[in-house]
Amino acid sequence: MSYCNDPLACNFSSTSCFSEDCCYTKGCMDNAFGLNNDINGNDMNGVACPYPCSNGFFWDNYDPAACCEGHCCKNLGCMDPTAYNYDPTADCDDGSCCSITGCTDTTTGLYPDIFGNGIDGTPCSWPCINATGFTGYQENSYNPDSCSDLGCTEIAAIYGCMDEDAFNYYAGATEPCNNVTNLCFGDLSGNTQQIYDPSGLGYNISGCCCCYIGGCTDPTACNYLSGACYDNGSCTGLFGCTDPTACNYNSLATCDDGSCILSSGCTDPTAANYTASACTNDGSCCYIGCMDSTAVNFLAINCVDDGSCCYDGCTDTTACNYNPTACVDDGSCLTNYGCMDGLTPALNYDPTANCPDTCCYVSGCTDPTSLNYNPLACLSGTCCYSYGCTDPLACNYDPAADCNDGSCCYTCGCTDNPATSTIPNNDDTITGFAVGPFNYNPSVPLTCDDGTCCYSAGCPDISALNYEPWACYDDGSCIAIVYGCMDVLACNYYPGASIDDGSCVYGGCMDSTAFNFDPTATCSADTCCYISGCTDPTAANYNSLACWSADTTCCYSGCTNPLACNYDPTACTDDGSCHDIFGCTQPTAFNYEPLANCNQGCCYFSGCTDATAYNYEPTSCFNIGCCYDAGCTDPLYCNYDEWACYDNGTCCNTSGCTNNIGTFNYNPAACCDCNNDPSGTFNSGWSACCCTVEGCTDPTAVNYDATACSDDGSCSYDISGCTNTGATNYNPSATIDDGSCFLYGCTNTGATNYNPSATIDDGSCDYCSLFTAIISATTCTSGGSGTTLCTGTIVATASGGSSSYTYQVVDTFGVLQNPLALCIGYYSVTVTDTVYGCTDSISDVTIGYAGCTDPLTMNYDPNATCDDGSCVACLNGCLDDGCCTDGTVNVVGTPCPNGTVPGTETWHLCPTTGVDCTTTTLSYNSPYLLYISGLTAVNLYASANRDDGSCIYRNCLDPTSGNYNYTGDAPALRLDCIGDGPTGSTIGDTSCCCYGTSPMPPYLPCCLPGNTSVPDIIFETFIEAKSWYTCATSPSGEVVNDCICPITHMDPKGLSITSLVGIEGFVNLTQLVCSSNLLTSLDLTGNVFLTTLYTQYNLLTSIDISTCILLYRLDCQNNQLTSLDVSTNVVLNSFRCENNQLTSLDVSNNVALSYFRCDSNQLTSLDVSTNVGLSTFLCNSNQLTSLDVSTNTNLSFLWCQSNQLSSLDVSSNTALTTLSCYSNQLTSLDVSNTTALTNLFCGINQLTTIDVSDSTSLNQLQCNNNNLTVINLGSGITISGFLLQATGNPGMVIKVGSAARVTLANSVFIPGTNFDVGTTITI
Repeated sequence: MSYCNDPLACNFSSTSCFSEDCCYTKGCMDNAFGLNNDINGNDMNGVACPYPCSNGFFWDNYDPAACCEGHCCKNLGCMDPTAYNYDPTADCDDGSCCSITGCTDTTTGLYPDIFGNGIDGTPCSWPCINATGFTGYQENSYNPDSCSDLGCTEIAAIYGCMDEDAFNYYAGATEPCNNVTNLCFGDLSGNTQQIYDPSGLGYNISGCCCCYIGGCTDPTACNYLSGACYDNGSCTGLFGCTDPTACNYNSLATCDDGSCILSSGCTDPTAANYTASACTNDGSCCYIGCMDSTAVNFLAINCVDDGSCCYDGCTDTTACNYNPTACVDDGSCLTNYGCMDGLTPALNYDPTANCPDTCCYVSGCTDPTSLNYNPLACLSGTCCYSYGCTDPLACNYDPAADCNDGSCCYTCGCTDNPATSTIPNNDDTITGFAVGPFNYNPSVPLTCDDGTCCYSAGCPDISALNYEPWACYDDGSCIAIVYGCMDVLACNYYPGASIDDGSCVYGGCMDSTAFNFDPTATCSADTCCYISGCTDPTAANYNSLACWSADTTCCYSGCTNPLACNYDPTACTDDGSCHDIFGCTQPTAFNYEPLANCNQGCCYFSGCTDATAYNYEPTSCFNIGCCYDAGCTDPLYCNYDEWACYDNGTCCNTSGCTNNIGTFNYNPAACCDCNNDPSGTFNSGWSACCCTVEGCTDPTAVNYDATACSDDGSCSYDISGCTNTGATNYNPSATIDDGSCFLYGCTNTGATNYNPSATIDDGSCDYCSLFTAIISATTCTSGGSGTTLCTGTIVATASGGSSSYTYQVVDTFGVLQNPLALCIGYYSVTVTDTVYGCTDSISDVTIGYAGCTDPLTMNYDPNATCDDGSCVACLNGCLDDGCCTDGTVNVVGTPCPNGTVPGTETWHLCPTTGVDCTTTTLSYNSPYLLYISGLTAVNLYASANRDDGSCIYRNCLDPTSGNYNYTGDAPALRLDCIGDGPTGSTIGDTSCCCYGTSPMPPYLPCCLPGNTSVPDIIFETFIEAKSWYTCATSPSGEVVNDCICPITHMDPKGLSITSLVGIEGFVNLTQLVCSSNLLTSLDLTGNVFLTTLYTQYNLLTSIDISTCILLYRLDCQNNQLTSLDVSTNVVLNSFRCENNQLTSLDVSNNVALSYFRCDSNQLTSLDVSTNVGLSTFLCNSNQLTSLDVSTNTNLSFLWCQSNQLSSLDVSSNTALTTLSCYSNQLTSLDVSNTTALTNLFCGINQLTTIDVSDSTSLNQLQCNNNNLTVINLGSGITISGFLLQATGNPGMVIKVGSAARVTLANSVFIPGTNFDVGTTITI
């Protein structure tokens, strides 16, 4: 693509907005030879040939200064067939063509005359040799303008005008003038006259001889013609300057008087170099304006910078990255203010913020009047003013409390254990005194007693017939209420009813003879009464047969005993109800008597009321247990009596056998028999218990009886000695081995004949038969191939012998050498046992030189025998930069070898995968890929150091197309212009060829014909409002392709666009900024040259960038993507896709990645092993369970916090400066290799120790809420400038080296804020 916008340049492009590549010299740029065809595709013989031609030639007009390609020529000459000097072999006209013939010789006499004769009349060809007596040619035969000599004539001459057409024709003349006498016969009047010819050559011009020119011959006339020899009466006119380009041009003048003043310069008054005196514009005008080529308002015609340059940037004054010099907003404005410290992290950290605001690290109550006021708090939390349980779910929730004091109970109830309770209950099913609640809950903590203990059983059901309001425990006695008519006289009497509900319906007696005849009764209730008497069942004279009592007085029964507490003086009959059982009737009293019906003398003080008991209490009125058993109550004594309730002082610790019947060891002084001690507590150290077995009690006797406790004198003994038949001192009479056996032999474990059974060394040990020398280590000589250094080493040891060895090293000449300073060569090593004198030797030990021994690496040295760790891995990729011609691998930005010009080389060879990436000399038979001539691969990977044959080219190979670019390369190795594989034919893939009226230059895509549909009205309006859109009006919803085809940059951002359909018409687009819109999908498969794409802050669920193989930067964060395919974007360097909904992501093909963010997605796994160039990597806030960064050795910034990682290995990441891995499940973390680390955030894990003593550049360590017991800061950290946050690790020890400077008073190092109060600091 051309980048010149200067119309004067030979490479001017109307679509370019730059002037950096302008060229003003056009010519033949090809200095190659022997291979090129000409502009018609022919070789030097005119025969058509494909490149390369076999019979080559040199170009005649090669111009080394040319920078624009012109025609190359192999033969320069006259190409006009009508010219006398026409050259049919010429392919470039050199301007030498001549069509005028005549005599060209005036002095030598060497030319033949017009008849082909010399001056002597003899025929001759030039040069004629008989020029003797030459006096001159006829003057009318000489023509100074002639370019082809057809002969000169020498004859005696009569000079005059011989042309009848001349005004002064002289019929008698034989020669036109005489160049000696200058005589001319016949003037215009027919008179002979002499006319002076200043040239002396006798030209047939001016006033000499023939006159052909008519005009004004008056020198005073404005139209005087000095060459005129015949006045035609035309003299007239006005003198003046007649040159329109002159400053003093006179349009009225008809005769130029030579007064014209010509002055060129800049004639534009608005230009910086305007010249007022200039009347001709020489194109030198330059203007005042922006001269910075990086500015958006830069113009190449400016020559004076006025400071008006403006740039892409943020133009929003409210943004934190507002750029006052920006005049074009590039969509980079950051306006979301908030705390951005997510590393510490701050309490008010806002992950969506992109502009820093005040961060707060301590939250709490900021009210000094509250109970929990925190003077360090900057983020207000909940203040409280009353302690209590604040959890509404707790059973002791206190709605008035706002400060939780930790008293919340979630299991509440009665905690009075009946086993220890002293409060009586009313359980009458228990004989005696019943205590304790009925609803005791053993699972309730003592602090959670809710006061609900119930000591009264009964019917607590208020709806029951026998409801007892004092009962709090249901004993099952409740009687349900049944409503109905309870009047037996009623017709609807219900005998099961317990409460009369007033529903009784009465009939009546309809028998007039009955006492209760009811004349109004309408139904017979079968209640006619014929017997009169007392009908009250409660009456003493109740007559069950009576049904009428109108004339009878009832007499009632009751207690007629005046001594009873319920004596009824009105009773006429004693009914046996007298309450004459006196006692306490109060259930809460200690002497409550359930059978008592007359309350008398309740007692509320308990104790022993028996004066004979040991524990008699005179003030007690209720007996709760008297003690009548005395004995030893101290369990520490052997005669402790567990039944005794009163200690009588008899405790003793004398134990022994107290049985004198059948025992051998009766002890009359013993007070405790150990055989009767159930716990065995008192057996230790006392005499044996009662013994009933006699026998031999000597353990050394052969008849020792382990069960005997009394020796009866029956012990017998064996003979002791060595009983081992293999021993030297074997005793056949011994019955018991006494351990005295010994055996002679070799007792040294280092000997080859060591006898493990031998107890006495007999001097027979052998040490050398198995002694073997061993080379335990060798190191190569440093310095590489050809080194003269002697730094190799050999370390030797041996197996067998004493483990104390010395060794010597000698060279091939037997000269003793220093084993730690060896040169390259072969050596013999002898190892000697310093204790036993054993020796063994090893020959031909090789010492080589160190280097890279990996054949798959960049700097592999096949002669190196020791790897020195210097291997540099080969980075595969396409290396064709369209530059080098000598077969070397070259990358962008480096000069081409041999001074070649990019684009002019013939071919370029590079190695393929598996071949040494440093090879520089290649042959055509080697397994290499032939690169396309003059083309730079579209997937050039500048960081690669080995070509893998993956180069992709854009090229149209159809000669009928407008952008045909076939230059003779092997068709089988061609790739089509969109890079999807070999073409396989000489015509090639036509999918990238242009056939319209406006073809693009080679390697560029074609402009699509007609219009492109743009359904989104906002997008269409945006396009048509651009200054570059100059096409005629198109139908609504369409744009003209001729206007959008050349555009390379576009930024429709922040416009609420819902669709970018139509973007496919921008076939040359390299940068697209469409952020902050309402896009839901984006298809960019038609934009194959895209290198930069910003799509952040949309609603995208899909993006298709599969054909964008040149994509270098992709920002698609803050969308709704669930999947994303970047497998074809192999040169991707910067990639952001955070804050989406991705569950998987494959970046294995993106080997050029340097900056990568995929945080805040739903990824469960991620492979970055091929992304070896990564320097910044953020994958935090996903669901990763593992992460391998071992190959990412360039990594300097790693965020992987808020995942599910159980381990993390950063031992290979020596360039790491920031590591954030907090909020994972890490149990250990080794940062000993990350010596460049400045920030480490590893809080909220399960770490027990953290050692940062090697990280001497560390500025900040955040390790809150782990299980840390030790933090080792070492000596390299200056604590006074170091931020440590380690709260939530109680009992932790901080180790600080003695060389460190400790300042605990630092404001960022406060116990209780940065670490827990009580943390130990050790130095």
